[in-house]
Amino acid sequence: MAGVSKATISKYEAACHPPKLIHAAAIARALNVGFSYLIGFTDNRYVQETNILTDLFLSLSDDGKTELLNYARYLETKNAKE
Repeated sequence: MAGVSKATISKYEAACHPPKLIHAAAIARALNVGFSYLIGFTDNRYVQETNILTDLFLSLSDDGKTELLNYARYLETKNAKE
């Protein structure tokens, strides 16, 4: 995965030695998580998705922004009921 051998990944998991920065970034991309999440600085594993949503929101017209916010609130209410 991410150009790193299974043995090397095992050493990272066992905390035998930390990954090189370039490997940690590649692993984060391969796992589709933010680098900060991978190294334990945040509990938000969806940093990349948050950035995508922010960019999408900012690209919308005012009416589109209102519609997206209303839909997000709908989903929040729906999930709270489940």
